[in-house]
Amino acid sequence: MIDFGRTVDLDNFEAAQTFITDVKTDKHDCAEVREGRPWVYQPDYFGLACIAHVLLFGKYLETQSSKDSQTGQFRYSIKEPLKRYHQANLWNRFFDLLLNPTSFTNSDPAKPITHLLKESRHDMERWLESNSDKNGKSLKGLLKKLEIWALSRH
Repeated sequence: MIDFGRTVDLDNFEAAQTFITDVKTDKHDCAEVREGRPWVYQPDYFGLACIAHVLLFGKYLETQSSKDSQTGQFRYSIKEPLKRYHQANLWNRFFDLLLNPTSFTNSDPAKPITHLLKESRHDMERWLESNSDKNGKSLKGLLKKLEIWALSRH
């Protein structure tokens, strides 16, 4: 759960239960909530996308939409262009999953996409493992230096 202000205990509902919110929304809400469409997990996925975006870019997530020519449905993506060193194929897949979850579940908003997020995480882990020791600098060593630097600043 990302947004405790709108927490829903799904144990109290049937498995196929969806929700529609009639509240004032802003850019901090997922597309389903903003557009009055049914949702279940989408606010949490959007919150996770927001966290990852802030960590990558240092600023809050803004989305853009485009109409999919094959399905006629709108797809959402991040406005901020990924840098060439961001491994765009991994991050684009990650954000696509989080911002368009129903396109991976046959438009059923009640189905979680945890298995797809797990695959995305494994792809990222595999990339880190195979690229963590480049030019004589290991990821572990760089993280240790960063930790020492952060501790010395206190």
